[in-house]
Amino acid sequence: MRIVSNPLRGTGLSPDVEMARGVLRTVADPVRAMLSACPVHAETPLLDRTDLAEALGVASIRIKDERQRMGLGSFKALGGAYAVACAVKEAAEAALGRSVAASELTSDAVKSAVSDLHVLCASAGNHGLSVAAGARVFGVKASVYLSDSVPEGFAERLRGIGATVVRAGEIYEESMAAAEQAGRSEGLLISDSTWPGYVDPALTVLEGYTVLAAETVEAMEAPTHIFLQAGVGGMASAVAATLREAWGSDPKIIVVEPDAAACLLEGVQAGGPVTAPGPVSNMGRLDCKDPSHVALEYLAREADAFVTLSDDEASSAVARLAEISLESSPSGAAGLAALITCRDADRTALGLSGDSRILAVMSEGAV
Repeated sequence: MRIVSNPLRGTGLSPDVEMARGVLRTVADPVRAMLSACPVHAETPLLDRTDLAEALGVASIRIKDERQRMGLGSFKALGGAYAVACAVKEAAEAALGRSVAASELTSDAVKSAVSDLHVLCASAGNHGLSVAAGARVFGVKASVYLSDSVPEGFAERLRGIGATVVRAGEIYEESMAAAEQAGRSEGLLISDSTWPGYVDPALTVLEGYTVLAAETVEAMEAPTHIFLQAGVGGMASAVAATLREAWGSDPKIIVVEPDAAACLLEGVQAGGPVTAPGPVSNMGRLDCKDPSHVALEYLAREADAFVTLSDDEASSAVARLAEISLESSPSGAAGLAALITCRDADRTALGLSGDSRILAVMSEGAV
């Protein structure tokens, strides 16, 4: 495990850095209102695991459990579905020439008005499931681009909810390039990342994740430490920004990445977006070599430290968590894995003690 304190904490990236930028809204109520049109939308639990806290020598561990979010198995259910809902609302209002309420989004009249809408995305699995599920709920077409590294089980789930699956490239970045190309002529690209020339509707996806943070704030007092795993950084940035607004500067926010794909850590050290080198990681949903520019912008300001994990460290932690009925994947449990992996020097570096109160996110179920 590697720990790097964030040299940009509180200041962020220089405004002179050339990159895509955007303003992330951290008010979750509009997202909740829109997602209320999804029949399976419901709050997820916040677990209080005193057994794990005692074993790890901290005061408390609270885990936001996203393993059953909207029946899709991960936090990603919030972002993609919300972005599809927003796209449907905009298209319906243009077609009908009037405002459309969230309660109307699944009506026959709206579905008829937007039947030609086609949404596309690239995914390592969970984002595609959310976009596809949103498309099914709101009656539009969806195509999901997967690299060859994504397990066929994800492809089968996508087809099962009506999406067209397109295999493109060996790695996620190549499938993303194919989806971006298709989005120029075939439909609306709904990515969970941002780059020069593309910010919306990715910002809408990120805003969907603020619901996770808002539910947490309503359910607990401020912790001392927050562990957030990250791929391109969408969830981590949205949750960090929302929790900072609610709880201020005191909680330490620790961003956890695979050592094979530490694009956010590398970006902070470089002072701007870079491509992180590395092999394929078993933390597949976090195995992203290029950061979301907007996510990097926010995390450069809000994160206190960045931690990288090896595949072996992640796998070992997942096995330990499974023994206490906290089944997840190396991606879904990466935040907790960092805490579990900490040795004495690591605990000192992160300011962990017997009085520490931990918040982590279990972002997906076992794969």
